[in-house]
Amino acid sequence: MQANRQQVDSKTVANADGCSGVPRDLSRMFEELALEVAARGFKRYSARTIMHRMRWHHQVEQGNRTFKLNNNWSAGLSRWFLDRHPELPGFFETRGRNFDE
Repeated sequence: MQANRQQVDSKTVANADGCSGVPRDLSRMFEELALEVAARGFKRYSARTIMHRMRWHHQVEQGNRTFKLNNNWSAGLSRWFLDRHPELPGFFETRGRNFDE
């Protein structure tokens, strides 16, 4: 079981390489799609819409019917993207975080 955890961990990234807990390839795909939308002139967009586009790509275009994308990742991906791209302030709407301190 330890070897399996290491395999999963090697595909998961944090900080500059991607959103914490999200596989690197999905973080990068999210970033590429968001930049494409921004390049088409959108000043604001929906992270969840981008995630639905990612699902379409994997499930319909690639034929991977077992592909899953956790909806809970949208907030983290949004914040990660905004941190990496300060030239796009407010591209995604973010809300306050609920933490028990």
